[in-house]
Amino acid sequence: MKNKIMLVVNKSEGLKNKVYKKDGKTTKYGICYEIHKKWLNDQGIFSAQEITLEIKELFDNEVFYKPMKIDSIRDIDLAYNVYDMGYNSGKSTAIKILQECINLFLDKEIDVDGGIGKLTLEALNSVLESSSKKVLISIYIKARKAKYIDILQEYRYSKQHTDKHLMNCLISWNRRCRRIA
Repeated sequence: MKNKIMLVVNKSEGLKNKVYKKDGKTTKYGICYEIHKKWLNDQGIFSAQEITLEIKELFDNEVFYKPMKIDSIRDIDLAYNVYDMGYNSGKSTAIKILQECINLFLDKEIDVDGGIGKLTLEALNSVLESSSKKVLISIYIKARKAKYIDILQEYRYSKQHTDKHLMNCLISWNRRCRRIA
């Protein structure tokens, strides 16, 4: 499951072996140096130019995949969407959306705290083992798209991006919201 998820996410993120500026920040292999500077410095990486594919693999695993407990999500389509949302918009955002979606199926709601602990996993697995599995995945994908629209509206109000740039983001982000199985 992990290899397939990484393959699809890496295709979206791009494995560019060059440093480029995105929103004023330096990025290589989909890793923004300024945002992840502390983790990179701990690995002995002190500029975006020094990021290698090996560092990218370690980064993906240690910063996103393991902390988000993606292997504990027992459906590849949901696991992909949660991981990709976390990679693209932040781990806490991805998990909060998941928790909100899970709560639609529960009598007793779980906390929407952005952490994926025992209670979230138990609730998630109960929904995935029920007849509501496909509905949960569809709702998560729709909630993910709605979050992207919220982000784009914030960007638009800030007037720091052109409408063309925002439209390109919308198209790109919508392509990522899908099933991969």
